[in-house]
Amino acid sequence: MKLIEAVIVILFAVVLLQDVLHLLGRRALLYPFYIVLGLLLGPVITADAAEFLGKLGEFGFIFLLFLIGLEIELPDWREAGRALLLGIGWVLAHTVLLIPIGLHLGLSLENTLICLTALTACSVGMAHSSWEHFPHQSTHTKQRMLLWMVALEVLAVLQFAAAEPLLENGLGWNSTLRLLLTVLTMVGVCWLAPKFARSLQIVIEITERWRLHFIVLLVLAAAAFGERLGLSAPKTAFFLGLFISRATHESLALEKYLQPIGQNLLIPVFFIVLGLQVPLSSLWSVSGLWALGTCVAMLLWRFLLYRAVFHRAIGDNSPGVFHLVGPNLSLVALAVHLLHKSDLAGPAVNWPILTGLLFTTASILLLPRPRPA
Repeated sequence: MKLIEAVIVILFAVVLLQDVLHLLGRRALLYPFYIVLGLLLGPVITADAAEFLGKLGEFGFIFLLFLIGLEIELPDWREAGRALLLGIGWVLAHTVLLIPIGLHLGLSLENTLICLTALTACSVGMAHSSWEHFPHQSTHTKQRMLLWMVALEVLAVLQFAAAEPLLENGLGWNSTLRLLLTVLTMVGVCWLAPKFARSLQIVIEITERWRLHFIVLLVLAAAAFGERLGLSAPKTAFFLGLFISRATHESLALEKYLQPIGQNLLIPVFFIVLGLQVPLSSLWSVSGLWALGTCVAMLLWRFLLYRAVFHRAIGDNSPGVFHLVGPNLSLVALAVHLLHKSDLAGPAVNWPILTGLLFTTASILLLPRPRPA
């Protein structure tokens, strides 16, 4: 399949999938379906077409990080501290399950920890609609659950920020300084954002007729500026999204304006390219079987963990409420991007992609169906 044919198929599939899943009230399944589309296109697409889509997908990765920053609304420090401790406990509780599997499949300890981070994270944007419509026991427990979801996403982003310099340079002063810079940047965003909120709000309001162009230009310009300063473009886009979310509380509005070029084109291409990197035959290979086994084991392990320990901290014992922290595919995509940077390929990368795909799909389907907007 040549490039023009692949583009036609992708555009048609994106429109069709969005309409069908919207009618079914399962829009959170879009990312898994995009990866499946990539799996199906892999055997028939030409190398030139795959290369072009890969370059286009890099822009989708930048916008994905921007949207992840937008969906994180940091609470006050007291509430954040409690949620972060709960998130750390949740991640540590999965080490006994996921680390042995990763090491058995031939991943290094560092790469296994990256997979652990991704598979225990929560994609708040994917789970938010289900959280809104979930029959929580009370408003208080509903808010606690959201803070837990946000904490797991923030922890994942921080751990990926720490892992990137470690994979590039190993443990040393350079990687330590880059990690401190990331943490200080997040703290600085929280402190500075309210001071610039009004100015940014005015700019967003006055760009009524060309708001999409302004926001796209803002994201790309910030990403380019970050690269000039030695930061990665996606990470700069993430901090821009975090800043805007913290400063203006315009997350939902901006997501809507970005939808034509972000959610409807570039981000789908990024996830399709992710699927292209996994051979279709891997679904029935050893890594595919391990992914299926990992998914089942995680579902059972989370059921036991939540019933035994974590429901006390949340205060919500509703059946299946722990599935709200299950969707993790966007964070798995970030992890795989890191693994490719360390020249990891083949079955070792197929396992986290397929596990994230299966686990996210299962978690969404096990949650109550949100009402279509």
